[in-house]
Amino acid sequence: MSLKPGDVTARSEHSGMKNAGEMGSECQICARPVGVRFFYDDPLNTPITDLEVKLTDMSGATLVEGLTTEAPVSRGLQDATSGVGALRSELGGVVHGEVPFSAGAVTATTNPSQDIKSAADDAWAIEQDIVGKLWNFEQSMLAKFQPYVDEWERDGLLGAGADYYKGVGKGIANWWNGEKDFWGSAWGALKSSAAAVEQYTRANPELLLGPLGYMIHAQKLGMRAGQSLAEWFSENSASVGDFLGNLTSLMRALLIGDIDGVVNELESLTGLEDIPGAIGDFGKMLKDAMADGIDWIRDMIEMIRRTPVLGLIANTAMRCIMLMTPNYWAKVIGEGVGFVIPEVLIWVITILIGALSSGAGSVILAQRCAGIASKLRSLIKGSQHVSRLLSFLDELRPIVNLIGDLAKKLRQSINEIRTGIVDSTQKLFRRTRYYRGKLDDLARQGHGPQRHEGDVTDKALFDRVYRGKDPATGRMHPRDRRGRIRGVGKHSTKFHTPADYVRAYEKALKHPDFKSFKGNSALDRQQVEIPMSDIFGPNFQARVRGFTRASGRTGRQPTVVRTVFSANAKVVVRFKRENGIIKLITMYPEP
Repeated sequence: MSLKPGDVTARSEHSGMKNAGEMGSECQICARPVGVRFFYDDPLNTPITDLEVKLTDMSGATLVEGLTTEAPVSRGLQDATSGVGALRSELGGVVHGEVPFSAGAVTATTNPSQDIKSAADDAWAIEQDIVGKLWNFEQSMLAKFQPYVDEWERDGLLGAGADYYKGVGKGIANWWNGEKDFWGSAWGALKSSAAAVEQYTRANPELLLGPLGYMIHAQKLGMRAGQSLAEWFSENSASVGDFLGNLTSLMRALLIGDIDGVVNELESLTGLEDIPGAIGDFGKMLKDAMADGIDWIRDMIEMIRRTPVLGLIANTAMRCIMLMTPNYWAKVIGEGVGFVIPEVLIWVITILIGALSSGAGSVILAQRCAGIASKLRSLIKGSQHVSRLLSFLDELRPIVNLIGDLAKKLRQSINEIRTGIVDSTQKLFRRTRYYRGKLDDLARQGHGPQRHEGDVTDKALFDRVYRGKDPATGRMHPRDRRGRIRGVGKHSTKFHTPADYVRAYEKALKHPDFKSFKGNSALDRQQVEIPMSDIFGPNFQARVRGFTRASGRTGRQPTVVRTVFSANAKVVVRFKRENGIIKLITMYPEP
């Protein structure tokens, strides 16, 4: 086919423009697109959206400044709405379309317009404020629930001390003492506690306001006429049982900074969407938030990666829930509310997601969370006894709301550099498991984490000073010739979270005594002591816990009390040199 002159001109013009690029720019033969995408290495490979990036050439000259990594809003979408999840692999990036080949390999630097140190200092100040408020909250709850705790410890199950250690009483003991059963398989402990509540109320019918009270309780749970509470839990294990286990496992994962566990449990809880009412609404919200959420998950990961705040919130909430003894729940049932630990846990998770969503600008998700939290709170109505549960909800919420501001400052202080970028396919994966990995390394060096970190239960801490049982091995400490237990001091203490344990260790590495030890190969061992306030600021009490032998000797029924950490509390760190390598022997809070 012959071409007319106009056809030739048109084709030539098209070809020329294709190679030339835009007027006044580098021609495309002499330039290429260059960019990088930022992700976390979490199970979802969450993109790091809305992150400011600067690109420089191999000489350090700025190519472009102030680019922001793509977020859902860049595509005209709201976070956690339909269709966002499908874009997960495409977001979190910046691309400069016309970088001269003469620029060489390009470098990407995050947050060029931010004072990163100042933003990090602001984040640290917010964290300290939250931790201080959590401590005050726990003391407030302790005062409110202490009468029920005293009554339970005095009278036991139905006032019969012998029965307390049998059957369902053992399940309650696990719950009350905070053993791993409570965290890992709370379903069993809560099922036992439900049975204990039932026995307590049947033996004290005045608490249920007679038959009417029991009917209110039964109707609230959807029980059959004559069906026992324990039977109801057994028959509903597929929904209630599994869900209790996932809820408490999620709280535990938050405490230890296990991002894999957090994601896994959040996804498991989406199955709640089939349950009617507010719990079903929570399941539907969570399903959408996990499938199509990016920005709020980004902030959750960064917070877990760099702070223990979510873990300390979860830990404080669970410790306060453990103040709600079976006799307390029996009286709450008498006011027509019922056994609502599941709803309380869901409420805590809902306000956490809501606060993260608000801070991330995920408006629709934040509104959904606010609505669900409001519905759950409205289910809990009563007077004398229920008012204490309502104070738990109302006092915790403003503390949780502070995490939105913390997330913003953490995002503004992200400091990453990616070098050697030659095209637009480069990816940078930001580590999410630093504290857990470092803690595992320290555990291999000595016995510090095994005796003094969050995985050590309250009961294990208590048994060490009371019985002389080693939390690291599960065996009894040896005795000397006079029969006294060796290797057990007056206190048995721990840090609640891996993040704080590792932070204290890294502070010790900067201490003058450690530096002197490091430089003197003739020394085999060194002890370093650092004021707790120098590491964590003045409000550190919510980060640590312990038991103290007030009188008597370990192994001979001593008097043991909760450890009180003074303003002068310190961290004791012991190092050893082994074949020229310095290792951590142990590290613990000293009151």
